Amino acid sequence: MRRGIMLICLLLITACASQEKLAETVRSPDGSMTAKLFVTDLGACCSPHARVELSYRDDQSAGITKEVYSSAGGWPLKIEWIDNWNLVVTACDAHTTKMKSSIYTEKTAENDYRLLNIISAHGRGEQINGKTYCALDKG
Repeated sequence: MRRGIMLICLLLITACASQEKLAETVRSPDGSMTAKLFVTDLGACCSPHARVELSYRDDQSAGITKEVYSSAGGWPLKIEWIDNWNLVVTACDAHTTKMKSSIYTEKTAENDYRLLNIISAHGRGEQINGKTYCALDKG
């Protein structure tokens, strides 16, 4: 009986074990920034969690990395650059999202700051620049 309870507990812990994995890496069109999508699969009991890191170099050639987005739930998870200033993060039907709507990057050259917009697509039928990111039907 005791072994049976221990086995059930072990299975429950294993089913909800989390491990973060790099799911996607996408460079900006001009190649100056890299967005990385990390996904934590919480197993059979829970929905996936995602976070996005943005990496670039400043005018001193120092590498800078900032977390700009996180979400719980939602699928599919995807990142896509619209252009050099707009990054779309897709997490259809996400339960919660936390993000910086825009960030100023540090200088990459003399007097060169970039205002980067982070756009979240998580509602069904949501369109950005005429493109639907989360189809109305879930199939």
